[in-house]
Order: sequence, then structure tokens, then C-alpha cells
Amino acid sequence: MRTYKVDHRNPRRLRYGWRLALSGHIMVDAAQRDCIYLMLELRQRQLTLRQICEVLRLAKTPAPRHATWYCATVKKIVEQNMHLEALLPQMRRHHAARWSNILLSAAVESPPARRRRHSFASAAF
Repeated sequence: MRTYKVDHRNPRRLRYGWRLALSGHIMVDAAQRDCIYLMLELRQRQLTLRQICEVLRLAKTPAPRHATWYCATVKKIVEQNMHLEALLPQMRRHHAARWSNILLSAAVESPPARRRRHSFASAAF
């Protein structure tokens, strides 16, 4: 297990979902890890990054470094944690009651994603 000195300044920040213990060991941050599983669940339900940001904001989930969630932040966190998708069935059972309220509010308040259609007929080549 990798350790850091408590007074040591790490030039790289720890990834979202991890924290530094007082002993200097890197360990899982349970609240952030639950948020990661929620993001993966929402992504599997075909929600856009903007809709996921809105759901996290409505659920009052604190953002990593900023006051609000950004699409780029959600995309980076989801891409870094794709290996955790195998654990989603277990997490669905574990967080069923809490996630049902969040997912219900997400379905009600966020409209389905609209894709832009580009028309190249008017473009002169």
C-alpha cells in the first residue's frame, strides 16, 4: 500500500473517491465512492453528462473542488472508474431506497436528451 507523509505536499491530487488517512495511507472515501456508483448508474441509464450534473446538484452532492458540478468533471470521474461497473448490481441492492428517490427526481425534472442534427446541405464545398 502506498503511503504519504502527513506533512508531505503531494504534487498530484488524489483521485475523486480516495482520501488520505491521518496515518498517511490512501484509503477509500465512502461518500465519494457512493457518488461514483450513482454517476455510473445514471450513465448506464443513458443520461447525458449535463443531466448527471443536474441530478448531483439536486441531490446536494458536494463537488470535488468547485461549488458546482461540471460536465468535464463528471466525464473524467466516470472514465477513471469504468472498472467499477461490474459492482453496480451489488450497489443497486445496497442503495436501492436512496437511489430510487434520486432516480425518480432525475426522470421527472430532466427532459430526455436532444441531439443536434447538422445539415450539410447548405454548406458550400
